[in-house]
Amino acid sequence: MNLKIVILTGGREGHQRLLGGTNIRHKALLPVGGKPMVISVFDESVCSEYKPEMFISTNDPDIENMDTSVSFTAIPSENSAVQSLVGSLARLPEDTDWALFISADHPLLTTEMVDYFVTEVLNSDCDLCVAVVGKKLVQQHYPDSKRTYLPVKGDAFSGANMYMVNKKAFSGRSAYLETIDRNRKAHWKSIFGLDFKSIVQGLLRMLTIQELIARANPLVGCRCGAVEMPWPEACMDVDKPSDKVIAEAILEKRKQAASTSGIATSASQAIWMPS
Repeated sequence: MNLKIVILTGGREGHQRLLGGTNIRHKALLPVGGKPMVISVFDESVCSEYKPEMFISTNDPDIENMDTSVSFTAIPSENSAVQSLVGSLARLPEDTDWALFISADHPLLTTEMVDYFVTEVLNSDCDLCVAVVGKKLVQQHYPDSKRTYLPVKGDAFSGANMYMVNKKAFSGRSAYLETIDRNRKAHWKSIFGLDFKSIVQGLLRMLTIQELIARANPLVGCRCGAVEMPWPEACMDVDKPSDKVIAEAILEKRKQAASTSGIATSASQAIWMPS
């Protein structure tokens, strides 16, 4: 399986609170736990057992010229995450089977999370999959973490910063994906883009997360699905100062746990691991 990983760095706008008081121009370069976030994501992704080829979607020369453990190819960013995803797919080599897109502002990402997500997607019948985390799991372990959730039958779910796309099966129809992206702070609004029956069932929470996402198949032009991640940290990106405080505390506990165990581990040692 020929896997390409594309790290999405986004733009510079909208992060004044997070970057205030620093001379850093781009959010992805903000150090969290002593390392720029984009480097943390890169280092964990490149260690995947699927031996991916690495790409970074960016227009920032500082990111394009970063020193990394292995080489990567820079792809121009577009005006939105969805446009960057579609544009990156078009620019990836013809031999690409699957493309895994990961947000650069996810310093808590681990190699285990990457491999788990990829394996689950490959074992599914979906062509486009999103990683999600249940609200119950996050609140059980990190009650102070403020996330945005989509309420559905049985739980509510937050996006987990990873999307995997079958390059050959994806139609390139992105209008509804743009709607979802615009409503990322109020996920329920995207339900109104579906057919009438799905709107009613979605708003009444009669559908599971898998069933609801599958209702978007006709709009996206391929089989859509979700992978429920068993790590609460998988949805904890860094958008605001309070997120950074929580993330750095988690990273420090990981470091202490590794030191206490006497075992040399990578940053991918999560605090809480699924049973």
